[in-house]
Amino acid sequence: MDLFEFRPYKVENYRIFCDYFKFFCRYDIRMNFTLEQYFTRSIPRTFETMLKPTINLIRVLILLGYLFAMLFFPDNRFLFQYRNFERKFNVQSSWLVIILAIIVLLFLDSVWYISIRHVLAYNFPFINVMDRLRRIQNHLISKRYRRSLINYYLKAGYSSGMIYRILMLIVMLATLTLYSPMLITSRFDECLFNTLIYILGLWHSSVYLGVMFVAMFHFTFTIKLLRIRFYLHVLMMKQFTEIDPNDQLKWYRLLREYNAIYFNILQLNHNSRLYFFLTEMLSKACIVFATIFYSKQFIINIYSLVIIITAMILFCLNNLLFFDLAYFPTHNHLYYCILTKWASRQQFSNKNFNRNLFVLFKSNTLIQRIQENRIGFTCGSMFLVTRFRSFDSFILNFVFILLFYKKLLLNFQY
Repeated sequence: MDLFEFRPYKVENYRIFCDYFKFFCRYDIRMNFTLEQYFTRSIPRTFETMLKPTINLIRVLILLGYLFAMLFFPDNRFLFQYRNFERKFNVQSSWLVIILAIIVLLFLDSVWYISIRHVLAYNFPFINVMDRLRRIQNHLISKRYRRSLINYYLKAGYSSGMIYRILMLIVMLATLTLYSPMLITSRFDECLFNTLIYILGLWHSSVYLGVMFVAMFHFTFTIKLLRIRFYLHVLMMKQFTEIDPNDQLKWYRLLREYNAIYFNILQLNHNSRLYFFLTEMLSKACIVFATIFYSKQFIINIYSLVIIITAMILFCLNNLLFFDLAYFPTHNHLYYCILTKWASRQQFSNKNFNRNLFVLFKSNTLIQRIQENRIGFTCGSMFLVTRFRSFDSFILNFVFILLFYKKLLLNFQY
């Protein structure tokens, strides 16, 4: 894999979502196909197409088997001796890292398995949204916000790409440092087996880092684009209600625009809600792991600190994503307030009552629909991600840590 292929500063405007689809296929679906093949339902079930998913499945099963074997057979000479690692680097309870690695593998590759099944069944609306945004017209977004989006893509994309490459280099050096003494002192069969595991683990780590910092960056860019488009639509509706509320053609155009935005968000949420649920559970697992692992350490050295920070990064990324998603219900509520105030004024206005009657009926119908719409993203089927809910979930994490520490960890001393 070419670590330097992701170069957002060399991407032209219309190529952004084309590149997103390419990285989406590489890191999220891990299968090669084109948009034309998906929309014409002609993805070939050939050896070449199914090779990457098959290799990924075999790689996951091998790594899961290796991790479970490390957990249940810690003294096996073919396996990585994590107890020697504890003695050498003064790190306690490193078996917790193995459990966290198993949880991460199960959660993230469950998302991959469900996604590739939906793609092969041609039931993945996220691709439809990607194709529509690829052909989005410039007049829907003002020049100022288009420039802001491009600047964000260049700067944030460059930062994400650099973080991805740096972390990949750190993972390579760290794993090589841990495995090299074992490879040098072991026999040929042990060396061959552990070299294979090292390559598979490094390969899968590059996929996960690509999901976290390349594919996820493009997803946040998509969210930012939809958020700006929705915000501009709210401003247009506010201008319409204040300046020219009797223009029926403009009213129809605004209705179609709202329906298009709502449909895009609905389709994105259809595929993303399970991912949000699993990442929320994974973030809870990471913070529990960090709490237990910290309590087991006699001293905090650089090695244990790196392990704790790695777990906290997964927790922080999930919360930052939720804070970014929380703007949609806020914009929808603002949109609802604008139309409610305007409809209230229109009902008590006697000027051109007959001309306003049709628009008034349509607006009241729209207001009722907006009030019932859950526009935004949901965490599985649990809750709609709003500002209050995301902040509440973030604060409750600390309460959860304190309760967990009090009930479980302190009881171990007695």
